[in-house]
Amino acid sequence: MQLLGVPLISVIIPTYNRRQFLQKALDSVFHQTEPCHEVLVIDDGSTDGTEEFVREYSVKSRQPLRYFYQENKGAASARNLGINNASGTILCFLDSDDYLARKDALEILLRTAQLDDADEVIGGIVKWHEDTGERYPDWHRNYLEREVHGKSLADLPQLKANVIAPNKLIRKAMLDAKNIRFRPELRKHEDNPFSCKAHILARRISIIPVTTYIYRQGRNESIMANDTRQDAAFRCMYCA
Repeated sequence: MQLLGVPLISVIIPTYNRRQFLQKALDSVFHQTEPCHEVLVIDDGSTDGTEEFVREYSVKSRQPLRYFYQENKGAASARNLGINNASGTILCFLDSDDYLARKDALEILLRTAQLDDADEVIGGIVKWHEDTGERYPDWHRNYLEREVHGKSLADLPQLKANVIAPNKLIRKAMLDAKNIRFRPELRKHEDNPFSCKAHILARRISIIPVTTYIYRQGRNESIMANDTRQDAAFRCMYCA
């Protein structure tokens, strides 16, 4: 039972035909030293038996797992469905083919959020190329050079490199009060306007240079692995 006033973490996992990766993602959450309040799996129209797997996992694990289904609308719409149905006070986004890097990832981020009274706490990401085994921080190293506690965006120019949603804890009350949601018309790069708006409107932001998230690479079927000429249009759309 959670004590009154203790933040409750809701982990939101959008998924589309990623059944083969879901168990690792879910296990990485439910094996945390800081128990989450709930996990919301948002199935964006999968056709690979995702619903059956999630329901079986929920029964076997006896964990606070909630399943939602929608016709295929994209990750932005799926994440918004998760935000709107989450009952936790703090949200964490996790892509279904990625996973939390360490068992105390949520504990580290939550402790910082509490101590700093931060609206947003950002952890470190390492990209893992599953075909080669290579691990590297890529552009994420730009904002992980030092630990930061309770600053505004004006003091954090390095956050121009931080435009993805899944590597942080963020207060739901801030998202609701400032009407921050993902733009459902964006089928790629939907993280960018969401993250930028959150950075701008957050009262206090903290950065912990500890790897808390593993971002899987080498997925030829991934929408992000297939750059097309449409990318320019999506990038222009999120700037509008």
